[in-house]
Amino acid sequence: MLSCLTRRAHGKQPGHAEFYYPKKFGYGELWRRMAQNISSRVEYGKTVSALNFDTATVTTTNGGKYLAGDVQRLKHTSIQTEYFPENLESTAHWAYFADAALPYHRILYQYNFNGDWRGYWTETRSERAQKISDGRTTFLNDYAYPLNTLDKPQNYNSDLTAELAMSLAEKI
Repeated sequence: MLSCLTRRAHGKQPGHAEFYYPKKFGYGELWRRMAQNISSRVEYGKTVSALNFDTATVTTTNGGKYLAGDVQRLKHTSIQTEYFPENLESTAHWAYFADAALPYHRILYQYNFNGDWRGYWTETRSERAQKISDGRTTFLNDYAYPLNTLDKPQNYNSDLTAELAMSLAEKI
């Protein structure tokens, strides 16, 4: 938040300091290729029918049961997004707002990602989210972002996350 308030970098690796994207097929290509490397542990086409948080198991509609491991140790934060159909004056893709008086902390200007798209999304932690009842499009993602619970470095970017995930996949 200090980086947003002062508009300069703070810490060793400020969040979103740099990104590496695949040249083709978008950011999802990274995860598709990662899944290829651990394909023996990735299953597609399964429909989850139950999650048991006490036993950390996932049950699928075909009766399969999968142990989720140490999932209880993982902490997360929930995010509410809200869509607005109008465009705002901005050339940014997204902007952060370090102002507790605002009902959001980030705006994603989707029309700047693709000229054919319209509108923007606001994002805020669920603890700060306001109940919406005027018909606007909203979505609450209960498991939006992981929190620092497993002795990981304080600041993460996607490249470090991907590197650590591939390293863990090799171990298991």
